Amino acid sequence: MHALAAAATRMAVEHAAATEARMEGLGEAEGSPRARARLGRCTELYGAAADVLRDALDNIRARVYGRAVEQIAAALGAAERCEDAWKGEEEARGGVPVAGHDKEYGRLAVIALGLTSGIA
Repeated sequence: MHALAAAATRMAVEHAAATEARMEGLGEAEGSPRARARLGRCTELYGAAADVLRDALDNIRARVYGRAVEQIAAALGAAERCEDAWKGEEEARGGVPVAGHDKEYGRLAVIALGLTSGIA
């Protein structure tokens, strides 16, 4: 179970980091200052989530599962907070441009949390 928790957390880290890079790229290409600001907020959220998940992975490796669970739970909210940044803009833009990334990240973080909680 330890190896599964570590693998799931590593996948969540990689997805958060990739999503951060994607948001940054979208922000650079975005013409609207409001949308650019929202993408910047998402970039910050995913960057912070990746950092916290890296710390959680270190704690899993050190078998400090309780702290890792706390960290993964804290990082889990990045997707929701990113989507919250787009509230009110969904219809104007044809949906939240980051929704697919947010959903996949959420799934990976929940799996990592469940596995780590199971051994805490």
